[in-house]
Amino acid sequence: MAAEFAREVLTRLPLAEAVMSLWRWAADPLFLLSVFTRHCGLGYEKEISFGVLVQLIADALLEHKGSGRKSFERGWEQGLLTASVQAVYQKLGRVPLGLSEAWLAESTARVRPVYPLAAQLALPPAFQALEVIIVDGKAMKRVAKRLKPLQGRRGGVLGGKALVALELRSGLVVAMATHPDGETNDAKLVPPLLPQVREQVAGPRLWVADRQFCDLTQTAAFAQGDDHFLVRYHPKTHFCPDATRSAQSGQDAHGRRWEQDGYVLESL
Repeated sequence: MAAEFAREVLTRLPLAEAVMSLWRWAADPLFLLSVFTRHCGLGYEKEISFGVLVQLIADALLEHKGSGRKSFERGWEQGLLTASVQAVYQKLGRVPLGLSEAWLAESTARVRPVYPLAAQLALPPAFQALEVIIVDGKAMKRVAKRLKPLQGRRGGVLGGKALVALELRSGLVVAMATHPDGETNDAKLVPPLLPQVREQVAGPRLWVADRQFCDLTQTAAFAQGDDHFLVRYHPKTHFCPDATRSAQSGQDAHGRRWEQDGYVLESL
């Protein structure tokens, strides 16, 4: 049994070493300092640097099943953290949203040159000329009721809201736009998100999104330049025939007939 376990460990070591090497590259202290300097706003570094904060969060996710407290206490025991555990929570609460957005976008850009081509998803032939971008929003749920007025009250507490863009071909999250109010509509975060993605991912792009983005404003934003969009239908917007386009029909290689009509979107 011990020999089998040892062989299993050895077979996994190269992958583990590659992951940790990549993490050290993405979280290089000088790089983190550069990101912080350019996007910290009114933030500052004292006992807890941005690099230490990033490492503590990584340890919480990788070693402590998402427990920040366990990670902070372990960091204090090891000398990585010289401030109190409470100070780390306060520091996290003061991190500017723009800094989080920049750290995600720039770290993804840093990883991209070493991303293996063999790991990319093979898209169907119809999408070979497009970069498919999946857009989705997420509210932070199950927030702990640490504020005294919330303690003992029923119901959940929402944190902030993030709208994230994922590059389907590579599987990389390339950018996100955030808001401190978890009740914010995802559509309001589209204007700050799209320029971030277009700066990193060359077009033409195909934006794929859910029904809440099916309106004239969001689809127009998606379709800027040479971009395209695929958005789930929502009844608040309807289609009407496009008089400027004539219907077309034909037959495919399998003998199946097809018809194509042109439609335009109209808001109700």
